[in-house]
Amino acid sequence: MAVIAGDYVPHRASEPEDWARYQEEIVYALGRIGAWGALTGTQEIESTLLWWRVHLIMGYLHGRYRITSILLWKDHPALREEVERLLEHTFGLDKQERNEALDQYQTEKSFEIWSRYNQEQQEKEQKED
Repeated sequence: MAVIAGDYVPHRASEPEDWARYQEEIVYALGRIGAWGALTGTQEIESTLLWWRVHLIMGYLHGRYRITSILLWKDHPALREEVERLLEHTFGLDKQERNEALDQYQTEKSFEIWSRYNQEQQEKEQKED
């Protein structure tokens, strides 16, 4: 196992799920360092690129917002507004594309993002004890 962006990813990428998870971790980690051009020239289908853009932004915004429940945009209006602004400014997405990207991301990743934040909060509390 190797540590990538805070999670463990198997060295072998033989299973499609392993490879997909590895790619997602890399996209999130690249967002944490503000590597906005990282998705330029990727050969993914457009629907994947839509939510990867949001995932990259979520990596960039990591730790700036308190996420205490499964991520639903309606429960986090300030976060949604900032993600929308970055989607428009960084990737040039129009309103329809931004909404589609946010909807896809909520469907694909909302539980995972909440889990990530929840785990970090628990680890922080354990260190404080």
